[in-house]
Amino acid sequence: HSHSTITGLGLPVGACNKCVRKEADKTIMKMYSAKVLYLFQCFQDHVFCEVHSKLFDNGVIDISYCRLLPHQLVSLGFFLSRSHRKWKELNLHRCAIGNHGLNILHQCLRRDEASKQEITKLNLSSNNLTEASSHLIGDIINYLQPHTLVLDDNNISSLKDISTAVTTTCTVKVLNMFTNSITSQDASSICDMMTCLEELYINDNELGSHGAKVLSQGIENTKTLRALLISCNNIGSSGTTAIASGLTDNINTSLEVLNISYDAIGQDGARAIAEAIINNKTL
Repeated sequence: HSHSTITGLGLPVGACNKCVRKEADKTIMKMYSAKVLYLFQCFQDHVFCEVHSKLFDNGVIDISYCRLLPHQLVSLGFFLSRSHRKWKELNLHRCAIGNHGLNILHQCLRRDEASKQEITKLNLSSNNLTEASSHLIGDIINYLQPHTLVLDDNNISSLKDISTAVTTTCTVKVLNMFTNSITSQDASSICDMMTCLEELYINDNELGSHGAKVLSQGIENTKTLRALLISCNNIGSSGTTAIASGLTDNINTSLEVLNISYDAIGQDGARAIAEAIINNKTL
């Protein structure tokens, strides 16, 4: 503002907009996390709008490990929805936003149709998100159309809305959801996403043998998936045998990497996988 003290910019009381613009232009690229958020709040006027296009020349907004309060999320949402597609990657890892904070960002993004764009990466990991956030994540996928979506270390237990958005937009190619609460009930949604994903990380969840048997159908039919990591899901011998069957039935599958470590696959499961690898042409 024209008559205020801007902490961190070294400007005196009463500095004019021209001085603020000039100093902010030089300083703002050096600021990270909380300092960046502070500027989001300070420059919610025409001054900010004139300089924000120069904030992130590399297109990356990294506010990881910074606990975000509701009013800071509103400021961030204001920036994101009015940045005219200047940013391509948003990292909110371990920002403790929770379901309520994600809803705030969701509301800010949906206010402006211009916010719809294709970004390279959206990281919402370690944010205490639960099943209640699934439909919000689905909408955000539709708005931002990220190539890589990172949702690991949350408590998400329903993938229906996320799967619908992924298969509708077909822009998400890498999905990271390890260490959530995904069970066999979500296996069919995972299979649907296999039709367009290239990399899928669902380690350390609760798929079990039944979930693995359903996933085998996705493995059998996928033409795009290159990496599938399902370690620490307790799929057991029967689940591993089903996975192997999917690999055998689709010897020309695109799958190159399969991680089933710490899954108690047993001797029968190991034998089935070994035989599938012999016949599979890509794994």
